[in-house]
This record gives sequence, C-alpha cells and structure tokens, in this order.
Amino acid sequence: MEITVNCGQIQDYADYDIVHLFNLTRISETYEYFWRARQQQKPLVITPIYWDLSEFYRRSKNADALRRWEAYAPFRQEILDGCDAIYPSSNLEKERIGREYGVSLPQMVVYSGIDSRLFPDSVPMESEDYILCAARVCPRKNQLALARATYRLGVPLILIGKANNRDYLNRCLACKNVQYEGFLPFQKLLPLYLNARMHVLCGFVETPGLANLEAAACGCNILSTAEGSAVEYFEDMALYCNPYDEQDIFAKVEAGLTRKRQPHLRAHVLEKFCLNQCMEPIYLSYCSLGAR
Repeated sequence: MEITVNCGQIQDYADYDIVHLFNLTRISETYEYFWRARQQQKPLVITPIYWDLSEFYRRSKNADALRRWEAYAPFRQEILDGCDAIYPSSNLEKERIGREYGVSLPQMVVYSGIDSRLFPDSVPMESEDYILCAARVCPRKNQLALARATYRLGVPLILIGKANNRDYLNRCLACKNVQYEGFLPFQKLLPLYLNARMHVLCGFVETPGLANLEAAACGCNILSTAEGSAVEYFEDMALYCNPYDEQDIFAKVEAGLTRKRQPHLRAHVLEKFCLNQCMEPIYLSYCSLGAR
C-alpha cells in the first residue's frame, strides 16, 4: 500500500483509491479536500481530531471566532455525513461526535500512537529540576497560566514549539523562570523529555496530545488538561487540571512535583499505544473500502 501526503499540490485524485481527511477544526481547508474528493467520487475517511471549542471561545471573549465556529457546524455535518468511515481517537471523542452530529455515523475508534522504535530501552529514574511543555505557544495551549504557576512555585519551565503569536510568547517570557527553545526536531526534544520532572499540557483541549504520549514513553510524569480525551489514555497515572482555573493548574503542578517517576506509566503507553498496533484498524478499514 502506498500513501501520499497531499499538502495542496494534488488536485486530481484519479490515481488514488481512498482520500483520508484530517481535522474538523480548520474546516475551510478540510472542506476543500472533501468537496474535491466527492466530485471525483472517491471513498472518503476522516480522522476528525474533534472537540467542541465553543466554550473556549466564549470564555476568551472571542466573539468572531465563536461566530465562525457556530457557522461552520453545517460544513462539519456535511463532511461527517459524507465520509465512509470516521476514526475518532477515543471513545470520548466518538461519543461527543455522536451527540453533536448523529449517533448513526460510521465511527470506529483508532487510538493515537507513537513509534516505539524511537524511544530508548531504558530511561533515567531521576529527573532534573524543570517542567517541560512541548506545544505550539498560543492562547489555546494556555502556557501563560502554566508560566504563572511555575513562577509561583520557583521551578524552571521550558517551552518547546512554534510561536506565531509573539505577544503571547513575550507575556510568557515575562515570568523569569521561563525558557523558550523554539521548535525542535524529535531527536533534540528527546533528551528534554527524558530528564523533565513533568510534562504539562494544560490547554483548553487535548485529544490526547502526541507530546504527552511521547513524554510518557520517556518515563516523564504527565499533567494534562481535563478537557478532551487524555484520561482515556493515561487513566489514573496522570494528573488532570481545569484549564479555566489557574489556581487548579497551580495546585496540580505543585502536586506533580511531589510525584516520583512511574515506570508503569511508560510501560502502559508503550504497550497500549504502539503506532503499528494503533494503525492496524485503519489498514483493515482501508481494505474493506477497496484500497489496493
């Protein structure tokens, strides 16, 4: 089976058996690919990476984004209705899509996975004195609340990721404990995962956050937002915070600093969320839809 990643350069799908869409959030881009595939009568599947963002837009007082989110609902519905298979990354995501867009949609849970070959056979049992957050630096990821919490606790925070919003990044860096390393390729990020006291994603939604899986596979403790599907992946082996409550973020970071490393969390992630194992249901689904 051959797979081609289309970044917009391919408009004729005649040579392809299936079109696989990703992301129901950036809907205008997804809808363009959807419409073109439908015009060419190609089987369609989607990994939705979906969570309802209306609460985030309301709380952040972003009226324009909220209006767009609500206005795009019919387009999300059209895409979901037009797909031959939908691959939510958790049962929680599947249930939410069912509630909001119809329980009879052809959904099949396909968990997010990591390539276990990229991780060392053994990891440090002791950590260094810093907290890590590997994510795009922006209001939706909520690093400013994390920066404030770690500053109050006197613990260094390292931010990794692209930062298109320079004003937001500068507000984070105003907390003198924060260090920004920009975007790093995986091999340079790996030692930071291996030695961090904790990896934190306290944004307004994670499903579950690939960086969380990677950090856990490195033996790092996890603090995740409670918004999204992370709890289905990490169960009671991670801590969870309310992203809308800075005091709760502070309390959970403080609690996480007292935790020792959990070898069973690393073993759980490597056993349950190995990439090949997670991708097998997609392969079988492709075959059922007629891929060569």
